[in-house]
Amino acid sequence: CRRKRTLQKLLDADRLLMVSLSEAVRISRASAYRCNQYVCQHAERVTFGFLAPESSLYTLYEDCQ
Repeated sequence: CRRKRTLQKLLDADRLLMVSLSEAVRISRASAYRCNQYVCQHAERVTFGFLAPESSLYTLYEDCQ
């Protein structure tokens, strides 16, 4: 599968991080926030393309600063 080869290539180059807290197909808002928080705490740099002050990610953005 082409996607699998692409993901493997990125993983081999240390350019891919996959974070999962659950085996569920859809995760809860709280689980998604914890995943995003983990990435924020461990990344050298995080870029938010667009962020509205009323969005649920805005608190995370402020915590990452």
